[in-house]
Amino acid sequence: MKYIREFNLGYDTSYIFTVPLNEGSIENKSTVETKLAADPAIVSYSINGLYDPMSYGNSTGDIDWPNRPKDYALIVGRATIDKNFIPLMGMKFVEGGNIKGTPADSSSYIINETLAKQ
Repeated sequence: MKYIREFNLGYDTSYIFTVPLNEGSIENKSTVETKLAADPAIVSYSINGLYDPMSYGNSTGDIDWPNRPKDYALIVGRATIDKNFIPLMGMKFVEGGNIKGTPADSSSYIINETLAKQ
């Protein structure tokens, strides 16, 4: 149990909680963000498509790259995030940087060290 409690997940879990938003909230994202930003009890927030960072509900196994070994299966979890997510979770970059919150981000990917090594 000590190992499970103290294992470094790569992000800060203190004072973080998730709230699922219904479709109406997502359609009015700017209103939701305005209300969250105005609340003095909320230090930071992120509106994203990741309810549980440990969930692989939105994943893919069809990633290909040069010299990938034949019959090599790799499951990669995927999440849509905003520019606030990485700083909110206290994640650090080894290389590269965060998304900027622009439409160009829709074609950007942030990967972890394990995937980079693959």
